[in-house]
Amino acid sequence: MIKNLTFSDGVSTSFKLAINQIWAIVGAWILWILTIWIPYINVGTTIGLIRLQIQLGRGESINSADIFDADNRAAMGNIFLVWSFMTTGVIIGLIFFVIPGFVLFYAWFLSTMLVLDKKLGPVDALVKSYELTYGHKWTIFFILAIIQLVVGAFSLLFDTQIWDIYQYGYGNDPLLFWFLNIGYIIINILGAAWMMTSYGYIYSVLSGSKKSKK
Repeated sequence: MIKNLTFSDGVSTSFKLAINQIWAIVGAWILWILTIWIPYINVGTTIGLIRLQIQLGRGESINSADIFDADNRAAMGNIFLVWSFMTTGVIIGLIFFVIPGFVLFYAWFLSTMLVLDKKLGPVDALVKSYELTYGHKWTIFFILAIIQLVVGAFSLLFDTQIWDIYQYGYGNDPLLFWFLNIGYIIINILGAAWMMTSYGYIYSVLSGSKKSKK
């Protein structure tokens, strides 16, 4: 049974999927960071993270080391073309009183994942993404916006408390200071994983590849 994309499901399900594989996600990020200084390899690992988010959105188990798969580097040409077309189109849209640029961003939201998952060419991926997101742009916008707001609010709360301790002392309690710092890091890690998974979940539902629950 293929599900429809809804705001509540997009927010809650993507969070659950992210939590279920948080360590694998963190492992993939660490491996990606280690490749930053190796340009060609880093392109492949960056594309590999996008491929992982597709798997996360489907609820599939991921392997952190899969970001080194040679297929990721093989897709580099088409991925770069898609990004180039998207960037150009969005910039032109922004010139026309901003709104068209945002519309195009959400219209082409799935393009990169379509290239990787469905093996579509750059232009075909843009066209297909436009079709799949038609009527769903507001839902996509609000799913991503609420995730950013929730994570941002908690992050700001911890950040404010940390700054107050640093500036005013709060009794010079080192345990509280480190507790808040650790909490701040955890919140941002969870938030990034949640956002990454939400991209994949939105794709999995709109592309019709979301596995039904048994």
